[in-house]
Amino acid sequence: MLKLIPKSLVPLFVVCLSNIAAAQQTSATPPPPPPVAVTEVDAQPKSPDPQIVAALKQISSEHIQATIEKLVSFKNGSTLASND
Repeated sequence: MLKLIPKSLVPLFVVCLSNIAAAQQTSATPPPPPPVAVTEVDAQPKSPDPQIVAALKQISSEHIQATIEKLVSFKNGSTLASND
């Protein structure tokens, strides 16, 4: 059974349908993204930071090994850890 819209509501119904159709048409194709600015950079490497160079020179495999052995020497009390 088809129910008819009262004549008083027909103009409102038409406006609603046209707004829906317009919204669907405009949202169907999004606008293209804006262009990305390209900036040229100098490809020459910069000199390293002296503080970082000094810190890296302090690292040694012997020091790392000593730290690991010290950490292993602490007996872990966790029941989930292996103390073999």
